[in-house]
Order: sequence, then structure tokens, then C-alpha cells
Amino acid sequence: MHQWIAEEFINVFFEKCINDIRRKRFWLKYAKEIMQFRVVGSSRIKSLLMADNRIKKFVEPRFSNTKSVTDVNAALMFIMKNHLFIEFSEEGAFYVYKRSNHNAPSIDKAYFNSTSNLKDTSMPRILYRTGNTVDKIYDEGRCPHNDGGFSWEDIANYWIKNKAEINV
Repeated sequence: MHQWIAEEFINVFFEKCINDIRRKRFWLKYAKEIMQFRVVGSSRIKSLLMADNRIKKFVEPRFSNTKSVTDVNAALMFIMKNHLFIEFSEEGAFYVYKRSNHNAPSIDKAYFNSTSNLKDTSMPRILYRTGNTVDKIYDEGRCPHNDGGFSWEDIANYWIKNKAEINV
């Protein structure tokens, strides 16, 4: 049941809040690994999610409000193993924190001033590479959604496999 709910939330979040097929497809393959998740957003985002019959009855306990009533920015927070992942509706990057990091946002918190409170923009990228060689890989950080020599999905998959130790 939990995997099904995670899949439905990923589907609805990426269809209604972002409309990004690549990110939706990427995170759906990890749905079975998600232990807990939450959506953070404005009242407008909550209404948007509540209007979708696939997840309507599951939204309330898995939603954290922000101060804004109409902001269109939203975040999907989820835990896989020992990491908290946060994917945002704006293009930018997703962030990943070690669950043991006392500065990481709490997935159990019912209220945030803004989705920007979930970002630590001083965090490094999750990995740095030169060509095909990984020079440095971090325990936590951010992964921008822009492609270079490799797609952001390839970078994220590599990190998730080697740092989060999740194989799908």
C-alpha cells in the first residue's frame, strides 16, 4: 500500500505542480524505496492536490503548509534509507540531506514559512567529475537539473547507488 501511495503522490505532484515527465519518471523508479514523504506548499497547492481523486484522502496527513496562500512553488520531501530528498517544483535542483544532519529540514514539521526554507544553497553539488572520472562525491548536497556531458539523471543515479546505497 505504501509504495502505491508514494507512486500516486509522485505522479500527481509532477503532473499538477511541475509537469516534468523526466523528473516524474526518474523518481517513480525509486517509489518502492521511499519510507516516508510529505508535500510542502501553499493553500493553493493543497487545494490542487485535494482536487485529484487519486490522492485526495491521503493529502491532509502528508501536507505541510507555507505562509503563502497563492504561491505556486511546492516541494516533495521523502526519505530513502538514511537520506532526506527534497524535490522542488521550480527547475533548479533537488537537495539531499543525511537524516543525521541536525540542520536538515524536518519531514514531520507541519508548517514552513516558505519552500525556500528547505534549501541550503551553500551545499555543494552531490558530486564533481572531470570527464568520466568522479573527483569528489559528497554525503549530501544538491543536484541541479541541467545536463552537461551526462544527464542529471545519470549523476543522481550514480550518487544514489554509491552514497545512499540504493539499487533499483
